[in-house]
Amino acid sequence: MLVDVQVRYRREAVFASAGRPETIHVISDYRGTPSRAQYPGLWDERAQTLSATVTVPLGAENLVYVVDPAIQPGATTITAARGRLKDVPCPAEVNPLYSCQLLQVLH
Repeated sequence: MLVDVQVRYRREAVFASAGRPETIHVISDYRGTPSRAQYPGLWDERAQTLSATVTVPLGAENLVYVVDPAIQPGATTITAARGRLKDVPCPAEVNPLYSCQLLQVLH
């Protein structure tokens, strides 16, 4: 069963003048049968946030990451409906410069 989840990426306002990210990357069911998807987001310049609705399998462990040309990985926050996502190591196929977060919807 697939579910839609609103995901939001936020960076500090100090980076407002730099480039901006455009998509949220998802590796669905990364421990089982992984599949990759990119979700174009809506950028809010004032709040420095990128928001997108992503589709993931219910109960699976999914990875979320954003490629932001303005800042180094780890200096940002990714949230979903329940709050901030947990940082986890990225799998080998993801650039080691990126920071991955775990998104798991249980019900």
